[in-house]
Amino acid sequence: MTTESTESTDKKRFCKNHPDLTDPAAFTIRKNGFCPNLCRECERTAARAARRRRYATPEGKQAIKTQNANYRKPKPAPEVKTTPRPRPATIQSVQSTMDESAPRKRVFVGPNRTGFDRDRAHGKAGFEVPEEMYLRLIEQTRSTGVVPLLKETPQSVFTGLQKSLKVTDPLPQTLSGLNYLDNVFSHRFDAKTSGQFSLSEVIHDDVSVRKIIKYIADSGREPSHKIIMRNLQFTCMAPSHFFPSAATAILSEMVGLDIFDPFLGWGGRALGAYAAGVKSYTGTDLQEKSVISCEKIKTDFSAFNQTVGEFHHSDFVKFMNETERKFDCVFTSPPFAGTEDYGSGVSNIRTWVEQIIVPLVANCKKVLKPGGKVVVHGQDSKSVPVLSILIGTFMTAGYKLEREVVYGRREGQAVTSFTT
Repeated sequence: MTTESTESTDKKRFCKNHPDLTDPAAFTIRKNGFCPNLCRECERTAARAARRRRYATPEGKQAIKTQNANYRKPKPAPEVKTTPRPRPATIQSVQSTMDESAPRKRVFVGPNRTGFDRDRAHGKAGFEVPEEMYLRLIEQTRSTGVVPLLKETPQSVFTGLQKSLKVTDPLPQTLSGLNYLDNVFSHRFDAKTSGQFSLSEVIHDDVSVRKIIKYIADSGREPSHKIIMRNLQFTCMAPSHFFPSAATAILSEMVGLDIFDPFLGWGGRALGAYAAGVKSYTGTDLQEKSVISCEKIKTDFSAFNQTVGEFHHSDFVKFMNETERKFDCVFTSPPFAGTEDYGSGVSNIRTWVEQIIVPLVANCKKVLKPGGKVVVHGQDSKSVPVLSILIGTFMTAGYKLEREVVYGRREGQAVTSFTT
């Protein structure tokens, strides 16, 4: 085989005519709105055509004229600075400003100048933690537990979420309802993530708690229960909520419609449904505790509107095949492949595609009314392009990409809507 034929084969390898849904390399995020199943050459052709169409408009022609005019303008001579630039602060200069009598450890300035590393860079001295403090903080961490003190009421949660009744890009992510969900869905702290220990297990591990206390003390901060728990949650990567404020904003456009959620998860979307006031919200989940917790949301928030809630302890495929109901929208966030454990037993990308994504895409049309749509949340990980695989799978099945709204601060995370 010649070199030209080999290159031609590689170009067509990931084209829309030969999709390989289980290969992460076949799907990359297309921010220009092109089909995610195009090969490289097809994508370049589509990009050139889009540029030609854009520059053919009056706005595009004016932009070209402005760009050419700015390019032809003579650039001013660079201003010569006569004063020397100030020297940046060094570790030695930071140490010289510290109190000589205070106990000190080596100042560490890492590549990530945020959080505790920033405190070290600013010259805060660490200190040795006495054994009595270790024992006191460990005992306090165990006795207090992982569930935070309830500070929100249903009325305060509902009032706070009413400020998010509008879709923005990125979606709103306020703290309203998170403290309430942490108390109602307290079993979230028993969930394991990426093979790590759960937060409920970590607080009983003296070695892990001691490491966190030492890390906080080395940064020059006084260890407290709040700071220790925040670092333990980050260490064990506790599964996160779907922000109720984001769900409220999305569902505010579906007031009076019937919504179905195949994966109830930790209740963020159910809480958003009651805050937005949809006609009905039906969901399924493999975890019985999540279903019971959603019933608690239904009891607490049924007085604020007429939303009808139905929650079933069932597999989503079984429910979608057996139910006779039809819904206006399927709104969900599938379990992340190999990241969060919802009790589904999915551990790798291939199993995730075969057991969750493909059945979800295949059965959505069975429960949707004519003209219904699917709204799905996805987030890319470091090794798995989850969002890209979701978009590619839905579009391969005949769905049309309607809108994509950024969710969160991390790149590669969005809420995407499709029409049938």
